[in-house]
Amino acid sequence: MSGRKRTHYELSQEQRLRHEVIRDIEHLRNVVSQRGSSIRSIFQNTSEGLRKTFDHEFEEAQRWLSTLDDVLEDDLDIHAEVDLLTRMRENLHRLLSEGNRIQTNLHTATTQRRDEISRQCYEHLTQAEDVYAQYQPVLKRWCDPLQVQQWRHRLDQIHSAYRNEEYSKVNDLLPGLVKEIAERGEQAERKEQQHQKRLYLLSALREVCKQLGFEEVQPPRYENDSDRSSRILYDVDTIDKGTIHFVISMDLVETESAMCSPQCFDEFDTLSHELLGKFGIQTCFATETGETSPRLKSKNERDIPDSDSSPQTTGYRESAG
Repeated sequence: MSGRKRTHYELSQEQRLRHEVIRDIEHLRNVVSQRGSSIRSIFQNTSEGLRKTFDHEFEEAQRWLSTLDDVLEDDLDIHAEVDLLTRMRENLHRLLSEGNRIQTNLHTATTQRRDEISRQCYEHLTQAEDVYAQYQPVLKRWCDPLQVQQWRHRLDQIHSAYRNEEYSKVNDLLPGLVKEIAERGEQAERKEQQHQKRLYLLSALREVCKQLGFEEVQPPRYENDSDRSSRILYDVDTIDKGTIHFVISMDLVETESAMCSPQCFDEFDTLSHELLGKFGIQTCFATETGETSPRLKSKNERDIPDSDSSPQTTGYRESAG
């Protein structure tokens, strides 16, 4: 029949469902694409150091971004089976949910966690500088200068890592360095205490020798030039009984003289008496065989006849009282 015609139409339930799923897919694709843009923006605005610090979060985000191209560029067949389209929608929902979680984790890492770890690293760096400053004077006296420079260089490198927001590097390197500096610093402090103790002894010994009328053959000197850890050598001339050679290490004083036994013990007993009375330094001279002054024997002990009048080598340990 000729003429104009019209009719109402209605999609089948399957076709309506297909159109609804396709609409959801297009919407989800737009949202997922926007989520990808947001995550890429975080990458662009985050320093390389901070990305290394939170490498787990950023690697996970990178893997998620790498899946987007295939998903977003897939051709959408409007005639595809509804079941296939439904699976595509479900996959996009999962992808979006994963993207939301990843974006939240990145935001938290680069704001709240960054601030917290930055504060902690700053406090640890400050403590490390305090430890270095505390021990630096004795480290310079008792350690190889190159080693001290290396500790300073390593600290500076950690400061640089902190400025670059490489907080994981700071946390990896700093504790071991602080422990190393502290241990070597404590060792150096013990050496310095021992050294100051023997300098006090040396000063007292020079004063006592001067009072006894002894003359210095030459001023005290280190056995190895400029090596504070080496023994100190000191020679005096007793004028009428020969020369006494003193060798002062960190915890022991050794002497060598050409005096006969009675004279030897008399002179060294006098030294001991003066060192104790005027300087509070207790000493007890003994030969290499362990023989001490006859004055130290008990009243009932007899002297052993001594027919040997050869030069005596004596030594003693000293302690400041």
